[in-house]
Amino acid sequence: MCRDRLESWNSATFPNFGRQKAKIRRAISALEKMPRSPVVERQMWKLEDELVKIENDEENYWKQRSRPDWLKEADKNTNFFHKKASAGLVKRRRNMIRKLHDDSSRWYKGTDQLFDCFNNYYGLLFSAGDIPTSTPVLDVIPSTITMADNDDLLLWPVDREEVVGALKQMGRRKAPGVDGLSAFFFRKYWDIIGDTVVQTVTAIIEKEEMPMGLNHTLIALIPKVKQPKYPKEFRPISLCNILYKIAAKVLANRLKLLLNKVISQEHSAFVPGRFITDNVMVAFECFHSMKKKKKTKGPGVLRQKLIWQKHMIELRHFLAGVMRKMGFAERWVRVIMLCVSSFTYSTLINGHQSPKFAPSRGLQQGDPLSPYLFLLRAEVLSAYTSLVVREKRLHGFQPAIGASVVSHFFPLTIVYFLPLLRSRKAMYSRAS
Repeated sequence: MCRDRLESWNSATFPNFGRQKAKIRRAISALEKMPRSPVVERQMWKLEDELVKIENDEENYWKQRSRPDWLKEADKNTNFFHKKASAGLVKRRRNMIRKLHDDSSRWYKGTDQLFDCFNNYYGLLFSAGDIPTSTPVLDVIPSTITMADNDDLLLWPVDREEVVGALKQMGRRKAPGVDGLSAFFFRKYWDIIGDTVVQTVTAIIEKEEMPMGLNHTLIALIPKVKQPKYPKEFRPISLCNILYKIAAKVLANRLKLLLNKVISQEHSAFVPGRFITDNVMVAFECFHSMKKKKKTKGPGVLRQKLIWQKHMIELRHFLAGVMRKMGFAERWVRVIMLCVSSFTYSTLINGHQSPKFAPSRGLQQGDPLSPYLFLLRAEVLSAYTSLVVREKRLHGFQPAIGASVVSHFFPLTIVYFLPLLRSRKAMYSRAS
């Protein structure tokens, strides 16, 4: 209902910029031909102010449609923005989905059939399989979060400044969610809607109440190939509601303060004070040393890159156990699981939304919490690997004399001996 009213308001407020400007310019030209008087000058000033306002509105309209992130706020070029938005329109027409077929070679045509095709595909992908009753690998995780950490850094009351700071960290014109509102809207009209936003974020974090429909997410489909024929040939991009993302960003900002205590040094991405390029350099040195080493007797070194695509989505019950084992307070765990388990999806196909479906596993891409929750989950594999290294069941790789032994690092690759890889990887997959 809110979206329908906004569309009606948009049509009434911005009917046609070109016609409005032409009408005002004709009125100004008519006034210029009249004899000069104070009344005529006041009317001309009023019309000129209206013309400037319409031009600014047009500038913002096309800037929002084109969303060029690399331009500065002071840049003005409506022609460029128009071309950018028009190019996007041509691209959308070229990427229109007309028909697909599934793995059983059944063809789907028309909007309703395409909805069924994608909902069946993603419904199966995000449905939970058999959940194990016990997860013995959690025993390797040390409890590093104290009650003081929970009280001082995670569970303090939500304040207005914290919510405003989370909103300002978001891109102003990033693609909006179901409600069609971008972060720019919330920042522009904060003096009107700010109290409501703070109350909603407080309800989620302190009262553990998620408003109905707030965590509903659209899945935009980006083709991976020129002429996709299967659902798997599309890259899903999640479009979350900005109001939910504000609450998730507040939680993510709090969680970041404790990552250095719970995440081992083998992880270099998303942790404050660390850089993903650190592991890139370590990987390069290890691979370079492997190529240069001469063949020697004894077991060789296997360089194995683990792919997280399947394993990272079978997550929810495992994530809760990981957080409890690390020492996170039960209320914090409940709030995180509320965010993780309450979202629903609709697939966006040719501008139309499919019926909702609720996934039973996984993290949603585009959620500010997802990268950090994935780190917590991956830390189990890192801790288990470190344990078997200490027990001399895994020896890792020493790239040079006097250098540290490297057994694994994230997110690039994990170096194992082959006999260990199969058994331990299988055990970890079953537990997660």
